[in-house]
Amino acid sequence: MNKVRLIVFVKAPLAGKVKTRLGASIGMLNAARLYKFLCYNYLKKVSGCSEIDVEVWASPDTHHPFFLQCRRELGITIRRQPSGSLGERMYRSIKMSLRNCSTVILTGSDMPDISGEDLKQAISSLDDSADVVFSPALDGGYGLVAMKKPVKSIFYGMHWSCSNVLDISLRRLERQKHSVHLLPAHIDIDTLSDYRKYLRE
Repeated sequence: MNKVRLIVFVKAPLAGKVKTRLGASIGMLNAARLYKFLCYNYLKKVSGCSEIDVEVWASPDTHHPFFLQCRRELGITIRRQPSGSLGERMYRSIKMSLRNCSTVILTGSDMPDISGEDLKQAISSLDDSADVVFSPALDGGYGLVAMKKPVKSIFYGMHWSCSNVLDISLRRLERQKHSVHLLPAHIDIDTLSDYRKYLRE
């Protein structure tokens, strides 16, 4: 078994439910439209990586027209996210996928600059010696995590909204003697200033 799966966590692009910090500046409807645009372009980009099986894990369900569009136009499998906190959902989706895949990469849809090259580097690092690979976000979190074996400790008991999620994760992995590789950092688009910076770059 040498199959690589990319799981992308995506929310239904509903006004007032996605990008609310950005929506406070540009309006909730505009923020939802932008979220949908960025998600679709990101999924179109990563679905072109022929050696990677891409799946969208959707919230709150799989029935929104956007998910149907992704399945129809991009040929992407759509699954419903498991229940629980964000960390529980991330861990369960990775653990479930590793039952029939050798490598799992999980991303959100907030870092559209993650590239096919980033995905290839994640796979290569895991094949070499790394137990866990991250792509840091500039706000102190991360937008990509990859592994060959599920590591539960970085997903439970985490305050996901804090600015040192990655640092806490790295300390936990160090205590458990796990090797880590960091990919290049990318902008996590949450606010108007994030989006303006993304456009400039």
